[in-house]
Amino acid sequence: YKPTPVPEETLAQVLEIAIRAPSAMNIQPWKFAILGGKVLDELKEALQEQFLAGVEPHPDFARLPPLSGVYRNRQVELGKSLFQLMDIAREDRGKRIEWTSKMTRFFDAPNAIIISADKEVSSFLSIFSMGTVSQTITLAAINFGLGTCIEQGPVYYPEVIRQITGIPESQKIA
Repeated sequence: YKPTPVPEETLAQVLEIAIRAPSAMNIQPWKFAILGGKVLDELKEALQEQFLAGVEPHPDFARLPPLSGVYRNRQVELGKSLFQLMDIAREDRGKRIEWTSKMTRFFDAPNAIIISADKEVSSFLSIFSMGTVSQTITLAAINFGLGTCIEQGPVYYPEVIRQITGIPESQKIA
């Protein structure tokens, strides 16, 4: 990512488009925390500290169990392709840790959007709906010349995100 922060007006326009995403039963469960500047910098550092300290990931939404069959194959092929592009050898544990550490730092993007939903509606319907709004954010951002990445790594430590962003306990972070 470029280090230049995205103007607030642009982020607001992207979200104005994105909230028109399809939503299961029209529940529109999503809430957004738009981050940048000092708050995002503090969050990046805190998340990276958790990862490097070996804190076991514990996201609000359950992680996938170990995959098998075609699903595992797809996961492995993606990893191989990505690491090849990044010049990270499979046996290079240091570079792999560095890569994952960057992931917890939002790959040093100047802005991040954290999506959450009320625990009351945090079921299959909200997962589906947050998926559609995530995709719509990424597609809308293209119209503004912005690159995006839908990530899971940063939300592995939800209590850190809540502490720094003020997202309440009543929200599950996706």
